[in-house]
Amino acid sequence: MSCASCHQPEYGWTDPRRFSVGETGKPRPRRTPSLQDVGWNKLFAWDGRVETLEGFVLGPIAHPEELNQSLNLIVPELVGTEDYVELYEAAFGGAPVSIDGIAQSLAVYVRTLQSGVSPFDRWVAGDTTALSNAALNGFELFTGKAGCSQCHSGWRFTDQNFYDIGLMTSDIGRGNLFPDIASMQHAFKTPSLRNVAIRPPYMHDGSIDTLDEVLDFYQSGFHTRPSLSPLIQPISLTAHERLNLIEFLGSLTDDTRQSFNIPIFPPQQK
Repeated sequence: MSCASCHQPEYGWTDPRRFSVGETGKPRPRRTPSLQDVGWNKLFAWDGRVETLEGFVLGPIAHPEELNQSLNLIVPELVGTEDYVELYEAAFGGAPVSIDGIAQSLAVYVRTLQSGVSPFDRWVAGDTTALSNAALNGFELFTGKAGCSQCHSGWRFTDQNFYDIGLMTSDIGRGNLFPDIASMQHAFKTPSLRNVAIRPPYMHDGSIDTLDEVLDFYQSGFHTRPSLSPLIQPISLTAHERLNLIEFLGSLTDDTRQSFNIPIFPPQQK
């Protein structure tokens, strides 16, 4: 297995399955988060439990139900692969292979996984033909009546905060880290909406299959409880407005989706 086993480039650096399957064959309890644009994150993982990207990339490697690789064994394994050693020495000026260098290398690479230009970006830049009338109306709904931009703000369409949005789940999310803070119970990070149309299923648990069903959820499907964010209020959209809002969300998809040929490693053993 590799990082790309779950963070698949063609699916916005996430997994089209609801739950990724680790080395043990057991599905993970939360949906694989996209790696796109995470170089700008303040905290990492759905519950924000990881403070650095370097720590975030090492976590799945060592997790017994994910890649299940002892960090103590990574260095001797990579040292036994000529291509890795040559690349490492070129990157670090001849320094010996270390776990810190491996984490730095992975993190630097992940920081290059940036979303491209979308029709919405071209419209913001002044191309008045970049968005359809439906998408323009959808943007007005997004920033107005539907209230989406209260949390999905900024160029990445995320405020990077954590909220209980009312999903029926036993997973208390950030509440595991802050058990005494009521608002953190069942709270998860606001995901970026960049390329959202090509990244189903949705929510931290992948429990919603389509964007149309996401709108159903926010209209009448969320669960009311003490930790529910006050920002979560029922939205009431007409069928035509729903189509326009989804059209706008589609305009956040890159003009061109990158294609990658994932190499097979190790290519050569000494």
